Amino acid sequence: MSAFTKYLTILAWAMLLCSFGHGQALISGAQILAAARLEPSYTIQSEHLAYLDAHRPNLPYLDQVSLRTQTDRFDPDRQEYAIRFSMNSLSEVSKENALQDISAASKAEVQRLYLHESLLRRYQGLASYYYLVQRLSVEKQLSDVYVGRANVLKKKGLLDLDVDVDELIKNDFERDKLDLDIAEDQSMLTYVVKALQTASPSIPGDWVPDTTGFINIPLISLQLDQWNDSVSNHPQLAIKQAKSSVIDAEYAVERAKSNQILDFVQVRYANVPYVQDLNRELSVGLSLYLPFNGASHLKMEELLVEKNEADQNMLLYQNDMTDRIQQARLKIEVLLRQYEVAQKQLEASGDRFILDPGNLPVEEGAVIMLSARELQLKRQLNLLTLEDQIFEQYIRLLDLTGMLSASPMMNYLSRELDTY
Repeated sequence: MSAFTKYLTILAWAMLLCSFGHGQALISGAQILAAARLEPSYTIQSEHLAYLDAHRPNLPYLDQVSLRTQTDRFDPDRQEYAIRFSMNSLSEVSKENALQDISAASKAEVQRLYLHESLLRRYQGLASYYYLVQRLSVEKQLSDVYVGRANVLKKKGLLDLDVDVDELIKNDFERDKLDLDIAEDQSMLTYVVKALQTASPSIPGDWVPDTTGFINIPLISLQLDQWNDSVSNHPQLAIKQAKSSVIDAEYAVERAKSNQILDFVQVRYANVPYVQDLNRELSVGLSLYLPFNGASHLKMEELLVEKNEADQNMLLYQNDMTDRIQQARLKIEVLLRQYEVAQKQLEASGDRFILDPGNLPVEEGAVIMLSARELQLKRQLNLLTLEDQIFEQYIRLLDLTGMLSASPMMNYLSRELDTY
């Protein structure tokens, strides 16, 4: 691309940014992404986790204390009393505590899923904003080309030169069509900004994203070469794994219950009137479980079936996500090759931009120059479309691999990959 063309492009883009962001503050992408932690879905889940941590249910060793009494010959002096202590086994208490830990961890993964979905919307919004700003810049330059060509053609008519009426009609049609595209893109840009502002009420004032230092296509290609396309870090898969672990822990608790030997310890006071020896009136009893518990065995069998179903569901989800990752990887590799070809075509068109009109009249040379500029700008629009599609698949890969919400959290739309 010639230096003159680069200058025009940069100048037009700068003018567009100034016109759109007039009176608006610039907020970094990292700030917008960090605001996801303040969304209601995330904060409500945080409060729930804090409540669970403060009110953690613990299974006591002493399960129940009961006092029993019965009459003997309806004589109050012969009333008998017994106090019974029902116990939970050490194994059951230990397994129940492990169950509570696993259950809390699974709820933490749900919170991460909320954060992940919020970050995905913000990444998509930032990428759309970046694309629309660049597209509008090129479209406004292209609009100027159509206006200039219409003026030149009309001037040729005034000078009684040969005027191609069809070319003038076609030029007006292309300009009208472009005006519709510009209006649509401006509306979409306004919508994207409002959506980001609405999703980030913690950032006050009227602001727009700051795309300074936005990642470019060569850096995206470099990042992709370093990634491990694994679904294991996705929060949705972690939730499914946690569900399986919770069922395992419930099975362990039920098994500990079925293996419990001691039922209760009982101290009985006989209260025999004619016996004055306390040792003969007091007695201690034990109740032991026999190694047979049909209800507990049924519960464990049901848990095993539930565990198998959860594991199968997790494997199916993992295979589906792996296929999606592979498809996204193939798509972005194809798009990167297309982008490379389009980039070379644009650079070549820039080298051909400075044409020698020879002995042609000034107006004829201007029409040729404007037509060359039109084709060059259209090539830029094609390149931007490919760039937008690459960003779409790039964010999709970040989503499918779970990297969006993985620790440490980084802004994958910045060149420096800064953390937040």
